[in-house]
Amino acid sequence: MGSMKTSAFCTFKYIFIIFNVIIWLIGCGLFSVGIWMQVNTGPYINLLPSHYVFGATAIICITGVVALIIGFCGLVGGIMESRLCMVVYFVFNIVVFAAEITIIAIGFSKKSQLQSFVKEELMYSLEFSHNPDIQSNKREGVDNVIDYIQQDLKCCGINNYTDWFNHPAWPGKSYVTDSCCLHEGEECGKSSTAVWFRRGCKGEIDYWFIQNMTALGISALMIIVLQVCTMAASLCLCWGFREDKFRN
Repeated sequence: MGSMKTSAFCTFKYIFIIFNVIIWLIGCGLFSVGIWMQVNTGPYINLLPSHYVFGATAIICITGVVALIIGFCGLVGGIMESRLCMVVYFVFNIVVFAAEITIIAIGFSKKSQLQSFVKEELMYSLEFSHNPDIQSNKREGVDNVIDYIQQDLKCCGINNYTDWFNHPAWPGKSYVTDSCCLHEGEECGKSSTAVWFRRGCKGEIDYWFIQNMTALGISALMIIVLQVCTMAASLCLCWGFREDKFRN
């Protein structure tokens, strides 16, 4: 009976170690992506203002570092059977768990402010896009992204196609970009409204988020359950290491 318990405990420990190797590798990947985003100077990385890019890369790098620490503590704790590493592992998971719950709560409470922020950023991008007075990689990135969004979501402008009227690219004209056309073609944005998408992109983006809320909710729930399981596993291993120490 004792040998069966020992065998089961060893199997459990090795599964825990393998899991934390994966977490450590994910941390390496996230940290590498964050560094790459920070040093990359391509047009798409310049789509947002610099402080947004820095904020995004900082979050990715911090997430990667936290995953590295958690994975390392779990890996070393499992191999060395270190109760100290298990305690550090548990504490880090608790902190991350609390941070996730806080972010989710803030996200739900600030939903309307977030929607207003998205709309303001879209309006800024629309005014910036296709502006002949601005020649830069950043503008090219904005042009490509705005065109892609309008074609992919089959929408035009923020509220509707009239948002493009009197644009700096065609002052005093009721034109839209060619990506607003039902069938995109050269200078189709200067033709009749009958060939343009009628709906604005703000409503389509909101609808896209609503459609994906279920998937996001399930993903968040799975992550939370996984974290609870890993925290419980670390406590079980910590207790098992303690019993082994007393037996020896």
